Amino acid sequence: MKIENDNRICYFCKKGVTSQNSKVSINETCHWCGNDLHCCLNCKFFDESKPNKCSESESEWINNRERRNYCSFFEYRLESYEDLPGGKLKEELKKKADSLFKK
Repeated sequence: MKIENDNRICYFCKKGVTSQNSKVSINETCHWCGNDLHCCLNCKFFDESKPNKCSESESEWINNRERRNYCSFFEYRLESYEDLPGGKLKEELKKKADSLFKK
């Protein structure tokens, strides 16, 4: 039985994902784009502004944050990526840059 959670969004394709369990397993991939779901970019603790890029102070360094990992602190991010600090600002800056270079 699949568990649907409207709040789980794949970082890569920005589409809703489903899981076999309430927790995302290490081997699960997005059924839309095929990317790993149990990765730093989908974790609620991922934070670019932190020295370890993680707000969980006891986490180990992860080299590739786009790929699956075995971090025991992983919890799926439930809010929109645009709602994160800098998310809307980044989009606004991109729109302004795009409008500057239009022909």
